[in-house]
Order: sequence, then C-alpha cells, then structure tokens
Amino acid sequence: ADVEHLLASVLPELQVEVDVDYVGWSVYDDLVIGLPDGTDQVLSRQWDDTVVVRVGAEYATERWAIRGGYAYDPTPVPDSTLDFTLPDVDRNILTLGATFGFTENIEVDASFWYLIPGENDTAPEPFAPPVKGTYEVSAFVASLGINFLFDQPDAPLQEPAVEPEAPSATVEPGAGLAPMGGQMTASW
Repeated sequence: ADVEHLLASVLPELQVEVDVDYVGWSVYDDLVIGLPDGTDQVLSRQWDDTVVVRVGAEYATERWAIRGGYAYDPTPVPDSTLDFTLPDVDRNILTLGATFGFTENIEVDASFWYLIPGENDTAPEPFAPPVKGTYEVSAFVASLGINFLFDQPDAPLQEPAVEPEAPSATVEPGAGLAPMGGQMTASW
C-alpha cells in the first residue's frame, strides 16, 4: 500500500496525525479452492483498489495520554461478488484510548475500537453473485493492558500515535506476558 502520512505537533502536549493509504486490492481476482479430488473451484472476486483515510490525535502529559481517531475504509468488494464468505461494507471506524502511568515503569492502557454499523446489498443481476442478500456489519473491540517498562528510565509516557486503529497484537487472558521491545505487556 502507498502511504501518505502527516504528523503535526499542534501544542507540546497535542499531536495530530493524518494518513492516506492507497490499497491495491485489484490484484485479488479469484479465490481458488483446491478440492480433495485434485480439481479447483474458482470463485471470482474482482476486488477494487481503495483509498483509506485515517485521522487521529493524542494529548499527553507526564503521567497520562488520551487518544482518539476516525478512519474511513471503503470496501474493495464489488456488489457483483459480495457474498457470505466475506460480507463487507464501507467502514467508518471510531477509536478512543488512554494510558496512565502509575510509576516510571508501570502503565495501564485502555482502548476502544468501534465499527459503526453499516450494510451492503449484493448486485441485482442474476447469478452475480449467486447468493443474494443484504449484509450488515458492525464490531466493537475493547482492550485493557498493563505495561512493565524496563531499561527506559527517561522514556516519555507514550510515543506519538501512529494510526488510530485497533491494536495489531494482543495477549489473551491467562496467556501471561508477551515481550514487546523495551517493555512487557499483558492485555485482556
């Protein structure tokens, strides 16, 4: 994906970021499923390229940080190949997060990611796709984590936000601690 990125420090405590990503989904023409008898089932996809726009802000002090964002991520799936295998809509996403530093080495993070409910209809042409319908999509993700920092006595509470979207890695409850660079993170 091609990315255009703008990060601005509006105030010493406030950073605002805008990302514009071009995603080349059009390379996904077909889904090929290998069957046990050695033949292939080919499902046409013919996805479209998209442009994703994300806007986020972070206000941080010595002990805490608050983050929020919005993303518009249009569906690459044309109505003629939309089906139950991957129901998709133009996604409008809201994010909110906070970090509180209890000590120099212990932080608590909380984040929320909300996909505003949307719906998409299949194309009206016969057999394109073969199964017709209206698909509704929504999602909500919440995360709570504890960070144990080490070898970073002079590190700031939080690095600038990169993208206002859901966390890319989490640790399931009871899974213990996962090392992440100069910190250990446990998330629920």
